[in-house]
Formats: sequence, C-alpha cells, structure tokens
Amino acid sequence: MKTIIYLLALMLLAGCAMTTNEQCQLPDENVRSSVVRIAAPDGSTASGVIIAKNRVLTVAHAVEDASSAMVEVDGQFQVATVLGTDTENDLALLAVTTNDLAPMPVSSTMLRESEAVWAIGYPLALEQKMSLGLYQNMFNGRLYTSAHINSGSSGGGLLRCQAGAFELAGVVHGYVAQRAGADYVNIGDSTSVPARKIQDFIALVDKKLPPFRDTATLALQTAVN
Repeated sequence: MKTIIYLLALMLLAGCAMTTNEQCQLPDENVRSSVVRIAAPDGSTASGVIIAKNRVLTVAHAVEDASSAMVEVDGQFQVATVLGTDTENDLALLAVTTNDLAPMPVSSTMLRESEAVWAIGYPLALEQKMSLGLYQNMFNGRLYTSAHINSGSSGGGLLRCQAGAFELAGVVHGYVAQRAGADYVNIGDSTSVPARKIQDFIALVDKKLPPFRDTATLALQTAVN
C-alpha cells in the first residue's frame, strides 16, 4: 500500500514539474527540520515554523493569552516568549533563546491553481507527518488545499517548491469539517494562512513594539509612536 501511495506521489510531482518547469522533490530532513513541535500552556500540542534564527511562527489559538510556550528544538523543549499575536489571522510569533536555527524562507508570490503543496506538522501529538496535496482556491483569506491534516498540525508549514527550493506558502490553520449529527468529521481538506499575511504580520512585529494581541492594537501603537 505504501508503495502505491509513493508512486502516486511521484506521478503527481512529475505532473507538477512538467506544468511549471520546476524540479520538485520531496522535502528532505533539512527542510522538515524547520517545522517544530510546540507544547501549549494548556497542555495541548501544536506545530510551528522556524522563520528566523531565533523566531518561530505558529497559530494564535495555540498560545491564546499566554506570554510563553514550549518549543522543541533538537529534541529538547525550551521556553519561548510570545512576541505578539494576530487573532484575526490566527498568527503568533515566538522568540527562543537559541540563535542558530535554520529558517524557512517565506514565499513572495501567490500559489497557482492545482500547484503541489506539502503540509508538515505534528498531528495528534505524534511524530512529524507530511501530507501532499494541491492548492484549490482562496476563500475568506485562507488557502484551501487537499493536503490532509489533523489536530496538532495547526501552526505547521504549508510548503511549495519554487525553482527547486522550498518556501513557506502558508501556515496551516485547520482542517475542513463536515457536520455529522452532533459531531464534525474531518473530510480531508485543510486551510492555511497565506504568505502575504505572514509577511505583513512579521513586519509589524519587527517594529519592536511591546507585546500586542491583535493587528488593530499594533497599528494604533505604530501610529502613536
């Protein structure tokens, strides 16, 4: 079964390469090491993406109102300070004491319809998992893809291949669910916060203002200062 899935993945990647004239391969260990595990203050787990030598990006709902969280770096958890959150776009930026992390570059262009993407994270508090899918469309400010995720994947990386190099196309936000009686069932598709909103968020945080809780507050502080 695994062989069949692998062959299907290779066929999909080959189709992507032919349509975009790019050499796309599976993310290797170095690429995947840019996606880390996060232990939230409430005991839940999430994922995060290294975007600078000492910065980790994740989702705001993973840290909520906490001032810190635990980030796993090289197999060891360390305390990370919450520099800021954007609850509207569900983003949070953390700072760790380590200053030699390998960052994942943030993409500067929009995904193309049916472009191959890889969702990488830590679903269900287990080991790191990777899911291959296709970009579908943008709706309500979120990227919709066919990459399958699960609880704990939020905050992980949605990667794309550009000219043979991987870039962060988005931060995994959640999965698409369908109501089944009183419950909701994961139907496989997932949503992510796009790179453009990530870049805007990081630019605001880089103004080195005090910790904030949403972009509206930060924008006001920026105008005052």
